[in-house]
Amino acid sequence: MSRLDPSIDPAAFWLAVVDARHARLFHGSRTAAGRLHLEETSRLEDDWQEKEHHRPMSLTPHPDGHSYAGTGHVEEERAQRFAKSVAQWAGEQLRQRKAERLHLFAPKHFLGVLRAAMPAALHQKVRDEGHDLGPLTTGEIAEHPAVRAIPGAEERDALDDRLRKKS
Repeated sequence: MSRLDPSIDPAAFWLAVVDARHARLFHGSRTAAGRLHLEETSRLEDDWQEKEHHRPMSLTPHPDGHSYAGTGHVEEERAQRFAKSVAQWAGEQLRQRKAERLHLFAPKHFLGVLRAAMPAALHQKVRDEGHDLGPLTTGEIAEHPAVRAIPGAEERDALDDRLRKKS
């Protein structure tokens, strides 16, 4: 068995840290000393080519009488495209690892775009949190209070599942 097999450690979990340009997948577990350990196992980068920015843009009238090209729709489209890529990537990562749950951390403004891009089957496996952990190092992510709370949440979920099966 792989050391990344969550069946070895019932408190093991999968965590994705996503922002509008990057996504990182981590396997989380506790060390023998009880410390939270994260290992990055996969990464996705926004690969939308800069040439896309040279497409004609609509002109927006300005009060000074001139018209200016707007870039808001370009950023919105870029975020939507990346959210679709993240949803596809996350689904594939969960399938490959036979994982039942993914804790996803993303800035609140990107979380809605991600939710809209997720198929229902994936959305059921994802617990999302509106925290921007993207700029943090792996060690800083492991120390974040919301991340530190995950193993306990996983254990509670497993207990709830066992209790439901007994009823």
